[in-house]
Parts: sequence; C-alpha cells; structure tokens
Amino acid sequence: MSGFLPEDYVRNEKADEPWKRSDTDKMLDEFFAGASPSRLAAVLRRNPKAIKRQLEQFFYNEDKRCDRYEPKLRISRKGKRWTPNEVLFRKQAAKRGVSAENTAKVLARAINECGGLLFELEGQEKQAPKAVAPTMDLIWAYHYLFHRCSKKVVTDQAYDDLVKEEIEYGGGTNLFKQIKEQDDYPGRIRCLAHYLLLTSLEKQRDDARRL
Repeated sequence: MSGFLPEDYVRNEKADEPWKRSDTDKMLDEFFAGASPSRLAAVLRRNPKAIKRQLEQFFYNEDKRCDRYEPKLRISRKGKRWTPNEVLFRKQAAKRGVSAENTAKVLARAINECGGLLFELEGQEKQAPKAVAPTMDLIWAYHYLFHRCSKKVVTDQAYDDLVKEEIEYGGGTNLFKQIKEQDDYPGRIRCLAHYLLLTSLEKQRDDARRL
C-alpha cells in the first residue's frame, strides 16, 4: 500500500518493539501537536517504519482503528490552533467515514470541533461551525485574500508551510497550479476567506484591548 508519508521515514535498521497503549497516546499527542514522524521516532526511540505504520492505521482507519481506539493519558487539544497534521488527519478521517465522535477521540478535541467546515465528501459540501477547512481550501482562501483583497492573515512562512504540506502529503500539486492561475473563486472560498479575515480582525482587536 502506498502510504501518505514519505518513504524516507521508513529507512531504519532498528527492530520494531511491541507497542503499549501509552506509546500510542504519546505518539498521537506529539504528532497532532506538529511533530514529524522522524521527530516521533527520536522521541519514542522507535523504528521510523513502526511510527509510519502506527499512524497509517489511524489515517486509513484500518480494522476500524479509530473506532476501537480508547485514549488513556492524552493531552487535550480542545480549543487549540489546528496544526497541519490535524488538518490532514481530519480530511482523511472524513474520507474514511470516521464519525465526528471518533475523530474527536483520536484528536483529543471536542466533538463540535470535528464536524467539518466546508469539507467536501462525495462531491457534497458539509458545513458546520467551529471547525476547520481542508488545507487546499485554506490555501485558496489565503490566496484570495492576498491577491484580491490585499489582506494577509497568516505569515508568509505559515502559508508556505501549508502549501508544502499539501503538495507533499495531499497530492495538491496540480490543483495548486490551478489556484495561482484562477481568475474566479468559488463561493465557498470567498465565504471562508471572509470568515478567516473577520476572525483575524477580532483577534487583533482582542489583543489590542489586553495591552
């Protein structure tokens, strides 16, 4: 099976060892906080190939892994800023039919954070508040704000990281080329862009009040 992670992460001569539930919890905490598989291998002192296989069980929901997972000692991510790793997992979980409840359990988030905002499932748009859009939609919305509205709500580095993540893991190379050449933007992208802009302005206002 062709995995979603680069094969460079699987080249390691260390033998795999049996996994404990605490190991899985630690792996998920670190990964969803933003750690790369190579970093996880160093932190957990594991074979990178074993890390890759453990993560793919969740990403592909192999043998209902997400449904069967029962957290023991997890660090809550409720209300925290979404990392690219979380966005990637949320998108894959939706494709695999994982329920919002089980998605939230794996992510250590609240259920209402995992219902999906503008996630496209089987060609239909699903909308729900307080969630996250697919990475490519975020990229598209940021592109719209900058090039059509002269507004920047994320740093250049954050934008570049999103693009790199989507091209490397999400297979978005061709779509990203289309975005750069796009003269028109779908309604969902404009709505998402306005939401992101308003959220950014509200945060700036709240930060200013604290000074």
